[in-house]
Amino acid sequence: MSLAHGLRGLPSIVVEKIFGYVASPQPSFLLEDIRNCVGTYRFMLNVYYTRFRIDMDDGINAEYYWFSNDLEGFMNANIATMLGFVNSWYGFWMRNPFLKTTRMVENYSRILENYHVSLGLDEEESRKRAAKHILLMWGILRPSERAQFIVQHV
Repeated sequence: MSLAHGLRGLPSIVVEKIFGYVASPQPSFLLEDIRNCVGTYRFMLNVYYTRFRIDMDDGINAEYYWFSNDLEGFMNANIATMLGFVNSWYGFWMRNPFLKTTRMVENYSRILENYHVSLGLDEEESRKRAAKHILLMWGILRPSERAQFIVQHV
């Protein structure tokens, strides 16, 4: 039985008391960052869809590949990641509390790239992986950095 099912029929004051123990409110700055991340991601995906799928007819999932490519460039000071990583790349990824050293960032980046670029995937799986790749990068950015990216790419 789910929690929601078990709470049906209880007085609202009891439900509120229970939720006070099982649900802790998140800080407002975090909630605002999440709203910003989701809203700006959808906006930019639409921009890339219009530019690369509709206007340029660049192929299936092109909007994801171009968005990912531009985002990697942005995070690596517009230097191709195949040429190596610069300080800004490490700075972005070290915001992740699990990536504490440059070696960890490099390993994570290579794993992420291999996951994203796996060959032989069907179109839907390829799209899902590309979207995850973008969301990981987009989510690590601060709202001001997302805004900077948007200004540069719209």
